[in-house]
Amino acid sequence: MSVKVSELDMRCDAGEPPVAPARPPGKPEKVTIENGLGLVVEMATFGATLLSVKLDGVELIVRIDREVLPCRYGTYGGATIGRYANRIAKASFDLNGKTYDLEANNGPNSLHGGVFGFHRRVWNISEVIESDEEIGLCMEYLSSDGEDGFPGKLLAKARYSLSRKSNELRTVFSAELDAEEKQETIVNMCNHVYWNLSGKTAHTITDHALQMHCPSYIPVDDTLIPVSKIASVKDTPFEFREKPHRIGDRLKQVGEGANYGYDHCLCFMAPDGDTEVETAAVPTIKRNLGADFQDTELKVLLTLSDPADSGRSMTMATTQPGVQVYTANFMPDEHQHTGVALETENLPDAVNQRHKNARFPSPVLSPGEKYMQATTYEFSSNPKV
Repeated sequence: MSVKVSELDMRCDAGEPPVAPARPPGKPEKVTIENGLGLVVEMATFGATLLSVKLDGVELIVRIDREVLPCRYGTYGGATIGRYANRIAKASFDLNGKTYDLEANNGPNSLHGGVFGFHRRVWNISEVIESDEEIGLCMEYLSSDGEDGFPGKLLAKARYSLSRKSNELRTVFSAELDAEEKQETIVNMCNHVYWNLSGKTAHTITDHALQMHCPSYIPVDDTLIPVSKIASVKDTPFEFREKPHRIGDRLKQVGEGANYGYDHCLCFMAPDGDTEVETAAVPTIKRNLGADFQDTELKVLLTLSDPADSGRSMTMATTQPGVQVYTANFMPDEHQHTGVALETENLPDAVNQRHKNARFPSPVLSPGEKYMQATTYEFSSNPKV
């Protein structure tokens, strides 16, 4: 069981298009965390990024070669996303009577905080975690007022740890405005790793099975912005509650054209106008996740499994209201659908949607408040479905 820190080599391959360097410049480091039970994680302080997640020596994520990491930021693979994960409509939002304009990097919308969001920043290791229960590290990044168009000086933290008692990866994202800050801001953080439990990078996730405890989903327009509704999953391709479903059987039922597949938010909330959905039936777990997150209750979100090939499975639990399910639809042809991102987060465009549907949780963070969210990933060599 150990935490090892080394320098990260971030050269670009010959022929890669030149892009701007990381902001701010710094010496990125690579961190290796082992729990002694077969789970090994590699991370980079560039983007607070998961580089590798291995169970018994087998890679479970779509591993982007981090020696060309600065050149391939467009995939967001494995990175910590912020200030605002997912989309903000028309790259703009109003807060306290002022309009804030962001970078439109996804058609007319802002996606994942812009091209130079948290995923393109060099984070600092602020703590190495070594307790009887877990082992890992905490990284932090100080985001300046006005950075990427967002108001307020914000200290963001990303805590990644492994249980010493089971093969469980744990993430905690938190953020606070500077003590002298007077203005509010918005925050929505997540991790954007692409999972492929087969251990074979050439395989797609079409044979993976997914079961979820989400009674609702967020319908979107043709630019993937919510239409201000929280809809029932019943009788739709988003119904995963009663049994596992093979992902490949449903990919062409959602999305259109060459980039078909899931890029949708599913959530724990009851559908609009439906009082019969019993959300209390969702199973929960409790975890101690650092000094600020003791005895934390998380809802069991989903189980992703690879029953046809490896027999591996992953069960996720979270404090967040929703999860963006993205099946790598816009990856180049040879990489399309080779992984699935399961981004636990607030609902997309909530900063604007809350004015149209009050059930969208507010992402506004005020001075003196603390943003916190936690997600766990428990791995097994035998499917639970």
